[in-house]
Amino acid sequence: MQPTAAQRREAPQPEYERRVVVKFQDDVQVPWPPGQQPQYFAGPTARGPQGEWTRVFQGARIERLFQSASAEQLRQMRSAAQAAAGSGERAPNLENFFAVVVPPNAEPEHVVGWASELTGLESAYVQGPPVAPPVAPTRNPRSGNQGYLNAAPVGIDARHAWTLPNGKGQGVTFVDLERGWTLNHEDLTGANIQLISGLNKDYHGHGTAVLGEVLGQDNTLGVLGIAHLATGKVVSQWRTNTNYNTSDAIISAVLNTNAGDVILLEAQTTMGTQQNLPVEVELDTWAAIRVATWLGRIVVEAAGNGGHNLDNFRDTSNKYILKRGHADFRESGAIIVGAASSNAPHRRMNFSCYGSRIDCFGWGENVTTTGDGWTGTSTTQYTDTFSGTSSASPIVAGAAVLVQSMYKRAHNNQVLSAASMRTQLTNALFNTASQSTNDKIGVMPNLNRIARELNIVSTPSDPMGPGDFPIPNRHRMPGDRGQPITAYAGVVLDPGHGGASDAGRSTAFGGRHPDLPAEKDLNLRLGWRVQQALGRGAALTRDGDYNLPLGERIAVARGQRARAFVSLHADSGRSDHAGPEVRVFAEDGRSPSPDSLALAHRISRELGAATGGSVPVYSGPMAVLHPDWHDPGTAACLVEVGSMAHPYGAAALARPGATELLGDAIARGVQRFLDGA
Repeated sequence: MQPTAAQRREAPQPEYERRVVVKFQDDVQVPWPPGQQPQYFAGPTARGPQGEWTRVFQGARIERLFQSASAEQLRQMRSAAQAAAGSGERAPNLENFFAVVVPPNAEPEHVVGWASELTGLESAYVQGPPVAPPVAPTRNPRSGNQGYLNAAPVGIDARHAWTLPNGKGQGVTFVDLERGWTLNHEDLTGANIQLISGLNKDYHGHGTAVLGEVLGQDNTLGVLGIAHLATGKVVSQWRTNTNYNTSDAIISAVLNTNAGDVILLEAQTTMGTQQNLPVEVELDTWAAIRVATWLGRIVVEAAGNGGHNLDNFRDTSNKYILKRGHADFRESGAIIVGAASSNAPHRRMNFSCYGSRIDCFGWGENVTTTGDGWTGTSTTQYTDTFSGTSSASPIVAGAAVLVQSMYKRAHNNQVLSAASMRTQLTNALFNTASQSTNDKIGVMPNLNRIARELNIVSTPSDPMGPGDFPIPNRHRMPGDRGQPITAYAGVVLDPGHGGASDAGRSTAFGGRHPDLPAEKDLNLRLGWRVQQALGRGAALTRDGDYNLPLGERIAVARGQRARAFVSLHADSGRSDHAGPEVRVFAEDGRSPSPDSLALAHRISRELGAATGGSVPVYSGPMAVLHPDWHDPGTAACLVEVGSMAHPYGAAALARPGATELLGDAIARGVQRFLDGA
């Protein structure tokens, strides 16, 4: 929302200690004897005799920047982050960040100039001062509604996610990082939100609005949060009454969460003359985010309301750190969120930062939620006009919580990594685009499609509608227009198409890669090859470029009394695994059927022998394999032949003869199952 002039006068004008952040190179040792200043600041390496520091900047003091974690904890975090990063990148040394608290009689820029000549220095800069949270103007306030919960393209379709297992955020912790909240608001008290660390100091109405979008309770009083059954926590940028430190708050949040949890950075910062930027432009905040994402935390970050093209932004070292593809680009792993209009087709709001670094967008206007969106502390107030990247970011963070919650249940408590989560939320093939590519604000998550991509299903109700779907004795293929599949096929092959469309319409569903055909076409070629290898006993659910509803695909198998049902796919959403995988159905209290496991393991062994690697067999609640939808005598599995999103996986799929190699291996595995070998 846009604060009124009166609100601006009433907004807190806090006193804070001005600080300069000093970062030494990662390999530099900075001894800190108890009770003394580090020798790098006070000794011979600091341009002069011992004591020059206190003479030049009388009253200054030096502190470790990250005080929420001990030195040992920082070392452990760095070691774990480096293990997750692998050999391609180096985890930043958080122990080598220091804060120089600038006395009233000195200028921060003078301290930066002095520090710039310290031996082993990597960077020195003025820490961004307290900046109001990123709220912004709205032009057309309207009556309250939560349209952002609705189906795409208007919203993220949280209402659909709520019908799926763990679709309300169960088992995931959500942390909001900002400056203040009204935690006893009537629509939030049931969430029992915990303050991790820092002071609940100011802009309480803003934090309350953010929490309402994600954690508003199902209590008939007001709004309903996107992930209202998630565990809620908050952490403040105000570490003490005078210490304003975003990066330290992030480290505190990491220490109080687990891999897979979601941390929302509801903040923006200033660098030089440029205002309202994403907080990761500051090196210390970037380092904290990078460690957090390598340690599995999903970090969602507001893009800021400065209206900047971040591709043109240059930091204090004159580097294009936010321009993807540039040699200067600095990857944090966070999901950065821009703001768009509430009406579809969504357009970028003119105040939102934009550029290649932006991953997703959410509603930047007309958001209905708790609180007044600014400084109020009422426990009963609501607003219909919360706005800015402030309102957009919780929408994306809430979507991330729901995706993680559903994925954990579907995959035996495994979690999506930060990279995998960003891949799902930013996939342009099935999430909602803005009205123009010139907006440069990414896409808005579509939870319905993401759940389908991750094979997350609900109960085995009819996928075609209410009641049992028809089970025909023979199935007519739309592409043939009259040519039935041969009855009682021993095997039904199901080449995935990747989306819902009118039968017969050629669509670009599924992933694409410059060196590969579209996923739907690759799947079909694979199906033809397996069918050719197996002979007349195999049938396809589709033999052309058209999509069938899930119920019709399963009806083929039941109508044919198939002994084996094999769904064929090339993964386009995951970038963390390159090679083939085989999957069978299982859910809480329900183990995979012995026949399905036998089929899966035989295919797995043959694929492993063909590709020279180990092919894992996983289990989870995948809709197309649900045993209640298949004939009791049908063994069912899903084969991912590789990842189009992984560079090595895509290269393997693009090799000449890859389809023949993989298809023949799958056919051998199926035949061994049929033969009982």
